Amino acid sequence: MLRNLLIALVFVVTSAASSAAAYSPSYTVLSSVSEIHVKQDGSYTEDVTEDLRINTPAGVEDLSQYQIQFSVSMQSVRVLSAYTTTPDGKRLPVGSKGILLQQSSASADAPMFDDSKVLNIVFPALVPGARIHVQFRRVQRVPLFPGVFTLQQWYSKNEQRESSDLIVHAPQAMPMHVEAIDLAGGEQPPGKDGQRTWHWHAGKNVAEAPESGATSEIDYSPRVAMSTMPDYMALARAYRTRADDKAAVTPYIRELAGRITQGIDDPRAQAEALYRWVSKDIRYVAVYFGVGGVVPHDAETVARALYGDCKDHATLYQALLAAKGIKSSTVLINADQSWWLPQVATIGSFDHAINYLPQWKLFVDTTAAFAPFGVLPDTEAGKTALVTDDGSGAPRLVTLPLNTPDRDRVVINTRFVLQADGTITGASDVSHAGVYDFIARSTFSDVTPGTEADAEGKLLAGRDLQGSGTLELSDVYALDKPFGYRSQFTLPDYVDLGGPTGLVLPSGADNLLGLAGFVTSVGSQSTRRTPVMLTDGYTEEDQTLQLPSGVSVLALPRAVSVESPLGRYEAQYRQDGTTVQIRRVLTLTSPSAVIQPGDYPQLWKLVRAVSRDLRAQILLKPN
Repeated sequence: MLRNLLIALVFVVTSAASSAAAYSPSYTVLSSVSEIHVKQDGSYTEDVTEDLRINTPAGVEDLSQYQIQFSVSMQSVRVLSAYTTTPDGKRLPVGSKGILLQQSSASADAPMFDDSKVLNIVFPALVPGARIHVQFRRVQRVPLFPGVFTLQQWYSKNEQRESSDLIVHAPQAMPMHVEAIDLAGGEQPPGKDGQRTWHWHAGKNVAEAPESGATSEIDYSPRVAMSTMPDYMALARAYRTRADDKAAVTPYIRELAGRITQGIDDPRAQAEALYRWVSKDIRYVAVYFGVGGVVPHDAETVARALYGDCKDHATLYQALLAAKGIKSSTVLINADQSWWLPQVATIGSFDHAINYLPQWKLFVDTTAAFAPFGVLPDTEAGKTALVTDDGSGAPRLVTLPLNTPDRDRVVINTRFVLQADGTITGASDVSHAGVYDFIARSTFSDVTPGTEADAEGKLLAGRDLQGSGTLELSDVYALDKPFGYRSQFTLPDYVDLGGPTGLVLPSGADNLLGLAGFVTSVGSQSTRRTPVMLTDGYTEEDQTLQLPSGVSVLALPRAVSVESPLGRYEAQYRQDGTTVQIRRVLTLTSPSAVIQPGDYPQLWKLVRAVSRDLRAQILLKPN
C-alpha cells in the first residue's frame, strides 16, 4: 500500500508532464457487436463479435490476452473464431493452444460475483497496425434470480472507437424497464416473432485522455441499463429470499457470540466486539462456489472456516448480532469508484455487501479490515445503498453518511531543529480519527517490524527529500484504540546558511494524509472534464522551527485565509524568540463526495492556496 501511494505520487507528476502531448490510445475498437437473446425465465444467450486495431506498443501488451470472465456454475463460454490480421493482411488463426481456461483471481472488483473463471485468448504476431478478431458465445444457463434479467453496458469515453452496437431481444410478455444515456437508438418496431427488440448504437468516439482521481468512466460515458425488476425494493426482497436463512443462529453461533462478548453487557459494546472479531479473524477472500453469485454461505460454515467473501462477512456478523438480540441487515452497495445508480434496478448496480444496525442507525463494513467500528472506507461514504431491512422489515434506498470535519480528522505536530550547518532534524507526531484512521492503518499495514527506516526513507523520497529516519507505529490491528505514529528524520545540509536565504519547511510526515497529500491527491489540473472524488474532513498541521544561535528571521510568510463553498484554508505564522510557529488548517465540507467539473474551480481554489502556502519561505539571515 505504501509503495502504491508513492507510485501514485509519481503518476501525478508524469501524467501532468505528458498532458501537453496528444493522447494516443493503445488500440481502437473498429467494431463491437453484442446481441442478446433473453428467455422468459431470465436465462439468455449473448453473441459477441469484436474487431480491434493495435495502435501502439502498449496496445500489444493490452491485447496480447483477450479475457472473458464467466461463472462456471451458471454460464458457459465458447469461442467461435479468433485470429490476428497482420499489417500486411495475413490472417493468423488462434489455435486451441492459444485458448486457456484459468481460475479467476480473488475478485476484488466484484466480490458479490466471485464464482468465476477466465478464458484467455492469446493472439499471435501482435505489432502496432495488426488487428485482432474475436467472436464468442456466452450462455447464461441459470439466472442470478429466478425469472430475472438485468443488464448494464457502457462505452468508455477514454476508448478510441469506430462503432459499437448492443442488441437485445426479449419475449413480448416479459416486462422490461430501460434507461439509456447518450446512446442512439432504443426499442425497435415490433416484429412478427413475438419478440421485443432494442438496438443501441455508440458511434465514432475520439478517445479522451483519462484524468487522475476521476470517478469510474461509467459515470460519464454512454450507457444503458435494463431490468425486468420493477424497482430496487424488489431486488432487496429477492436478495433476502435467497440469503436470510443463511444468517440462522445455530447453537455454535450462539456459543461463539457469547465467547466473543464475555464480560460485556452494553449492547453497543457487544456489537463493536463482534465487529472487531469478524473484521480481524474472518479472512476476506473471494470464494468460488455454485449459486454463490448472490447467495452467501451459512454463518456457521463461515465461522468455522474463518474466511469468506463480503456476503459471507455480512451474514456471519448478522447472525452473531442476532445471537445477542441485536437486529441488523445486509446493505448492498457499490464499493468501487462508480457513483451512477441507474433508475432501473439492475443487479450490477451493487458489487459489495455491508451491514446496517438500525438500533444506532449505524453502517459497518467488516471486510474493511482496518476500519474502526462505524467507520466506512472513503469509497463508500455518500454512496446510495440498498438496505434490505431498515429495521421495520421494509427495504429502503439510503445515502450513506458523508465524512465530516468533526469525525474525520488528521492532526500533525512537527518540531524542526535547524542546525548551524544547515541540517534539519525533526519529529512528527500524527494522530487520526474516522476515515483518516482507516486510511492510515491500511497504508502502514505493509510496514513489517524491522523495515521502519526503509519506510520512512520512502516517505521522504516521495517529497523529494534527501535524508533518513524511522517510524514508530501504533498497532494497526488494535481497532479499539486510535491509530497514530511518530516520524523521526534527519535532512543533512538542507539549507545554506552562508548568507541570507529562504527556508521552505519540509512536510515531515504529512505527505500521505496531510496537506501535501491533499494537493497531490487532487493533482495539478486547474480544470477538469470528469468528476473527481473528495474526502471531507479536518486536517491540522502545527509546526515549530527552532533556530540556531546566530541566525535571525528577516521576514515571515503572510497569513492565509481562503474560503470556498467546499471548505476553508487558514495559515498563521509567528515568531517567539528563536522559534517560529506555524499553524495550518484545512477544513473540507463538500455537500457531496463527488465534485463535478463545473464545481471543480472551487476545489482548485483551495488546492492552489494550500500548494502556494506549502512553498512559502521563511527568510533567514546569519547575524
